[in-house]
Amino acid sequence: MPDRGFTPTQLAARAAYLLRGNDLGTMTSAAPKLYPHMWSWDAAFVAVGLAPLSVERAVVELDTLLSAQWSNGMIPHIVFANGVDGYFPGPSRWAAGELAAHAPAGVQTSGITQPPVHAIAVQRILDHGRRHGRSTRAVAEEFLDRRWADLVRWHRWLAHARDLDGNGRIALYHGWESGMDNSPRWDAAYANVVPGPVPAYLRQDLVHVGDAGQRPTDAEYSRYLWLLEEMKGVRYDDGKLATAMSFAVEDVFVSAVFSLACEVLAAIGEEHSRPHADVRDLYTWAERFRQGVVETTDERTGAARDFDLRSGKWIATDTLAIFAPLLCGGPAAIDRTCTAADFRGPEVLRTPGSALRGAAVDLAGVQGFSSPRVLARTGVARDDMAVLVGVRAPRLGRACGHAPRRRAPAGRRRIVRRVLRAVHRQAAGQHAAVLDRGGRAGLAGIGVPRAAGAELLCSGDNASPELEPAGPWSKRDVRHYRCGHPERKDRPQ
Repeated sequence: MPDRGFTPTQLAARAAYLLRGNDLGTMTSAAPKLYPHMWSWDAAFVAVGLAPLSVERAVVELDTLLSAQWSNGMIPHIVFANGVDGYFPGPSRWAAGELAAHAPAGVQTSGITQPPVHAIAVQRILDHGRRHGRSTRAVAEEFLDRRWADLVRWHRWLAHARDLDGNGRIALYHGWESGMDNSPRWDAAYANVVPGPVPAYLRQDLVHVGDAGQRPTDAEYSRYLWLLEEMKGVRYDDGKLATAMSFAVEDVFVSAVFSLACEVLAAIGEEHSRPHADVRDLYTWAERFRQGVVETTDERTGAARDFDLRSGKWIATDTLAIFAPLLCGGPAAIDRTCTAADFRGPEVLRTPGSALRGAAVDLAGVQGFSSPRVLARTGVARDDMAVLVGVRAPRLGRACGHAPRRRAPAGRRRIVRRVLRAVHRQAAGQHAAVLDRGGRAGLAGIGVPRAAGAELLCSGDNASPELEPAGPWSKRDVRHYRCGHPERKDRPQ
């Protein structure tokens, strides 16, 4: 549950105020200093947090992101804010506008993607639109009318361009595409990347971080940048990336998220009378990727696994990804995954403090922060781990809040609840650490845990019955977002 130093209402008010501080007008920066631009799945969860405050502003957030969508359907993982410097690799290093045939005109973006959680944000916008009255509902539904084709095109691109063997699993060409950048899941795949000559560069991230041990090493960064050079060498062509990239993995967690997102978007389409062909395709993809996730489970332990396409080996690392079938799987898959939780015993299901042990290392692998081996090498304090975990937890907590628990076999529902409760408690409690202790890791002002975590606490819905909702956003919370905190002289203008 939340840190005892903050009540849920206080967390919500601080979240609203700090989201306001990160607001650039048409986008919300992930963190003003370290991540001053818009990140794709960050934007989706920022929209989730904005929806109870202002449906109109949440719509603007997703409109900005979708305006940067590539013509082939890909939503890039970064949309660069005009006139904002201080981040590397910036638009000139990606050179997507100059090299990629599908890159949008007039918008600077990266050349890779991130997890497809946007349908969940659209659902939340529509839900809050209905609650806020007729005019707000009209804004939400007009957004769906305007962007439906773009959302389907996004899912279609993933289903075709990134399912390389037609087996229902999303292929990634960079660890950054997973959203769990430095997860130990990618250690072996990165180790097999042999960097060639990389153009000279100056790392901006170290300027904003008090402890360089909180960031990847220069050797690791050279591998990350070499993968960019490989992409640029084939001009970001989807057909050539499959053979040109020295890093290629099938991500079971992103695949599960995609299956869930397809099902969510299909349900929205049915409710709002979207084209039958689109709804049919979405349900087809949801089922195909559900089966793809199920097929990764280990026969002995029931744990879901990633697959390294270059080495031809399964990646069996105890992180949150082993529970991927809980997001999208049918009764049999959930039963096997529950076996994985039972097999590992109470350590895997332990809640705040060491929450989800293996999951915590994924939660810590956020936006380029230290992998567990770096944390171990530098002796990161427990409070610092709480900060790193707190950044990731609200996103995963909110995603898991949409997990279809109703599919679980009756005898396994208890353990499904335990797993989801552990993730949710991480989301509800650990992100409070970021509010006050994020500066050491360069996280001051990071918006996503505030948005998703506060929405999780204060949306008033019952998407997660394991947590007691704290009630709806108050008028005071809305005022803190729209006007800034009245008592602070440094309130954003």
